[in-house]
Amino acid sequence: MRRRAFQVAAVVTAALAVVAGVALATRGEPVTPPALHAPVATAKGVIGPAGARGPAGQRGNPGPAGQEGPPGPPGANGDAGKHGEPGAPGPRGLEGERGASGPAGQQGDAGPQGDPGPRGERGADGAPGPAGATGPPGLPGLPGAAGAAGARGETGPQGPQGPQGPAGVGLASFDDLGGLRCTSPGGIGTLEVSYDSANHATLACSVAHPTAAIIRVNEVATGTNASAADEFVELVNAGGAAADIGGWKLVYRSATGTSDTTLATVPSGTTLVAGGLYLFGGNAYAGVRAADQSFATGLASTGGGVGIRDTGGSLVDSVGWGTAANALVEGTVAPAPPSTAPPGSSIGRRPNGHDTNDNSADFSVAATASPRATNG
Repeated sequence: MRRRAFQVAAVVTAALAVVAGVALATRGEPVTPPALHAPVATAKGVIGPAGARGPAGQRGNPGPAGQEGPPGPPGANGDAGKHGEPGAPGPRGLEGERGASGPAGQQGDAGPQGDPGPRGERGADGAPGPAGATGPPGLPGLPGAAGAAGARGETGPQGPQGPQGPAGVGLASFDDLGGLRCTSPGGIGTLEVSYDSANHATLACSVAHPTAAIIRVNEVATGTNASAADEFVELVNAGGAAADIGGWKLVYRSATGTSDTTLATVPSGTTLVAGGLYLFGGNAYAGVRAADQSFATGLASTGGGVGIRDTGGSLVDSVGWGTAANALVEGTVAPAPPSTAPPGSSIGRRPNGHDTNDNSADFSVAATASPRATNG
């Protein structure tokens, strides 16, 4: 029985050694088979302790691969990955069939007007239309410049002597001369009689000088035998104060004219001092003293009239001459200025500014005109 147990122990030990070698071979370590020490059988006694482990045996050949096991259960879903970059657009698909037209929308606001297009070619002229009705006649034109004066005719025979006029007021004494009308270079006045300590009598023409401005037409020339337009009209301030004549108008009428023709308008701000002269010259005026302003319309030498109107249109003063029969004549007409060689003749007040409101009494002919100077 003991021998049998010994044999079994030996077999078990050998088997364990083989298993250990296989395990080591599986791990890839060199395997050295253990030495087998057979226990010594004794007649009596027990199995002794196992001996020390021997060195590993050589690695055995790998065993055949086992069969593939069944698949394991699916794992849990992982977190979603980041969104990738968009891919390149694909090719355009074929155009589909056109759908039915929708209803028309409301009309939008008009857009801005475009630039005009190029001008087209001119069409053929149409047939002339019927003649229109005749318009009303135009206003009469201004009178033309006066022609040159004709040659002076022969002097006619002297007319018969007129009847004797009534006797004047008699003078009872020398003192009766006082108060009579007189004319001096300073104007129209009255005679004053005075006596000195030696009883010498002295006559003086006393002229009252007005304190207000007095504007008068002072001298008129209607041309020379060299030029009918070498003419002028002169104003004088016969008063004692300066006058603003800006905006005043010099007007003219033909011999039988019924409306004014404006020859010139005095510039605004023009002042005529006391005793001062203002000269309007014709368009061919050639006097030695320059005109203050000019006019273009000619003055008829045989008859006409000129006047000066203020800014309100009121007639301040005027004179008519020759054959004039218009509203610019004061009293009776003055004589017409004769046409003579330059510098020509004129009609003027003597002295400057002398005025009785009768042109024939206030104006006389001067053989030599004196524009912008004291009338002789």
